[in-house]
This record gives sequence, C-alpha cells and structure tokens, in this order.
Amino acid sequence: RGAAPRTEYAVTAGGREGVGPELLATVGTWCAANGVSPEGLRVQRRSLEDVFLELTGRDLR
Repeated sequence: RGAAPRTEYAVTAGGREGVGPELLATVGTWCAANGVSPEGLRVQRRSLEDVFLELTGRDLR
C-alpha cells in the first residue's frame, strides 16, 4: 500500500491586518467541516516574486 498523496492548502490574507486570530479560527473551522486534519501550519509573508507572479501571470525568468 502506498502513502497518501501530500496535499497542501494556501490561505492568502489581504490587507494590512495579515493573519490574526479570526483568520486562524476560520481556517480551523473549515478544516473540521471538510475532514482535513492538518499536520502543520506555517505563516509567512508573500515574497516580491509571489506578488509579481500574481500581478503579471508570469515568472521573473
């Protein structure tokens, strides 16, 4: 039997408020409602490259 494929979810917070308790509670509620049991949680800011890709739809290279 093979291992289950790894699935990752990304949540983007808009505005200056960033990630706060309300967003984390919403993510936890969504996970419970969808049968998702997260193995980890990482909070990070988007890079300049992430923003460029979002705005232009293409890589820097």
